[in-house]
Amino acid sequence: MKDGFFIFEDGATFDIRTQDFRFPPSLEKEHVEVRLLAIPFSAVKNDVDEVMLHMSVSDMLPDFDKAFKLGRVDWFASNSFDLNMPIFMPEDSVVVVEVLDAITRKLKIDVQAHGLGIGKIEMDNLGKDIEAVELSSYPGDSPEQRQIAAESMVFKSLRRTELSIDLKNGITIEVVASTDPVRTNFTPESVYLAKLISQGKITPNEALSVYRTAAVLLALKKELIHYAGEYLDREKASIVIDYLENEFKRIKIQVGAYSVKLNELKL
Repeated sequence: MKDGFFIFEDGATFDIRTQDFRFPPSLEKEHVEVRLLAIPFSAVKNDVDEVMLHMSVSDMLPDFDKAFKLGRVDWFASNSFDLNMPIFMPEDSVVVVEVLDAITRKLKIDVQAHGLGIGKIEMDNLGKDIEAVELSSYPGDSPEQRQIAAESMVFKSLRRTELSIDLKNGITIEVVASTDPVRTNFTPESVYLAKLISQGKITPNEALSVYRTAAVLLALKKELIHYAGEYLDREKASIVIDYLENEFKRIKIQVGAYSVKLNELKL
């Protein structure tokens, strides 16, 4: 339990503030027994308070209730970690203000960042393909055929980067990036990651995905600081800037069994 938000062993959750009890999604039918208990006004009376139960069954995409969720394919050029478009669009102004408000109240920021390397998508969820085998090039007998293969959804859908922000219980930021299975010639500036590659502990694709995750995180911080100056007064904007600078110094990006600090990537 944390701040009135309960998480049970089977993944079910209960929010004491909203009185919402949610079961985790499942592809199989599940039997659920619900018992309502009414408490009498006293031990010698039969009158009890009213007990109500509202139930609903929903089928929805993962993370539907996040304050902000963004997933893009080919957000970066080949072998690059330079963002080619901003994170927030004009229509995202409401959620930007909500995030800034949470920061001014200095709610705890929990960042979960991963460089997946070769990706795998199951039920619209992006994860790491632990059984993937790297390819020397895209399939095809000519450059034109290989280019067509590179742009096919088989490969393109795996070159994915996702960002989500959850404000239900503090501020939770999740960023993951993946690549397709074609070998990259990317060489990280990080001495630590370069050493892991030379030791065969991670692949260049994994290192590239780490840098792409880092690029999104730094762009997120930069854009939030920009909007703080635009939407907030000077005092609150100063709180946002200082809090973000301090919190982002602690961020680590997970890559396989290893992790690297965001500020060690020399971006």
